[in-house]
Amino acid sequence: MAAAKKSLTIEQGATLVENWTWMADGYPVDLTGYTADAQVRQHPTSSTILLDLVSYITLGGVAGTIALEVPDEITAPLVFSMPAYWDLNLSVGGKITRLLAGRVYLKEGVTR
Repeated sequence: MAAAKKSLTIEQGATLVENWTWMADGYPVDLTGYTADAQVRQHPTSSTILLDLVSYITLGGVAGTIALEVPDEITAPLVFSMPAYWDLNLSVGGKITRLLAGRVYLKEGVTR
């Protein structure tokens, strides 16, 4: 399965909220026992992680839901050249599935 293309737009200083449901054959995939990993990097080959998203991901078990919520205090100090890149991997039993991947855009905040 190829990763679905999904760009993220981070509003600097605001909470980032994204929600997805992993579906297969019209039904949610049971994510019980799965773990998630996701990172933002300036370039896919960069060794520097701009933002590690794993702490902000909640998997919804039998509902197949994936919730990403990055608090405003984490997005506020972000500064990076655009676009950056991200992906979301889900793993279970040693098998890794890259579910989502794409570019990340940062919209700088004005109000302080």
